[in-house]
Amino acid sequence: MINYKDVESALVEDPDDYCRHVAKQRALNEKIYNKKIVDFKD
Repeated sequence: MINYKDVESALVEDPDDYCRHVAKQRALNEKIYNKKIVDFKD
Protein backbone atom coordinates (compact mmCIF):
# COMPACT_ATOMS: atom_id res chain seq x y z
CA MET A 1 0.00 0.00 0.00
CA ILE A 2 1.16 3.50 -0.80
CA ASN A 3 0.92 6.02 2.01
CA TYR A 4 -0.34 9.05 0.10
CA LYS A 5 0.53 11.49 2.88
CA ASP A 6 4.15 10.35 2.64
CA VAL A 7 4.04 10.70 -1.13
CA GLU A 8 2.59 14.19 -0.94
CA SER A 9 5.18 15.34 1.61
CA ALA A 10 7.90 13.75 -0.52
CA LEU A 11 6.61 15.63 -3.55
CA VAL A 12 6.66 18.92 -1.66
CA GLU A 13 10.10 18.30 -0.19
CA ASP A 14 11.87 16.51 -3.03
CA PRO A 15 10.02 16.12 -6.36
CA ASP A 16 13.18 15.10 -8.24
CA ASP A 17 13.78 12.08 -6.01
CA TYR A 18 10.14 11.08 -6.26
CA CYS A 19 10.18 11.31 -10.06
CA ARG A 20 13.36 9.26 -10.15
CA HIS A 21 11.78 6.66 -7.88
CA VAL A 22 8.65 6.43 -10.04
CA ALA A 23 10.73 6.17 -13.21
CA LYS A 24 12.76 3.36 -11.65
CA GLN A 25 9.60 1.50 -10.62
CA ARG A 26 8.16 1.87 -14.13
CA ALA A 27 11.37 0.60 -15.70
CA LEU A 28 11.37 -2.44 -13.40
CA ASN A 29 7.72 -3.16 -14.15
CA GLU A 30 8.35 -2.88 -17.89
CA LYS A 31 11.28 -5.29 -17.69
CA ILE A 32 9.16 -7.82 -15.81
CA TYR A 33 6.23 -7.26 -18.18
CA ASN A 34 8.38 -7.67 -21.30
CA LYS A 35 9.97 -10.81 -19.86
CA LYS A 36 6.52 -12.30 -19.25
CA ILE A 37 5.44 -11.47 -22.81
CA VAL A 38 8.57 -13.16 -24.19
CA ASP A 39 8.00 -16.21 -21.98
CA PHE A 40 4.39 -16.34 -23.14
CA LYS A 41 5.37 -16.22 -26.84
CA ASP A 42 7.74 -19.17 -26.40
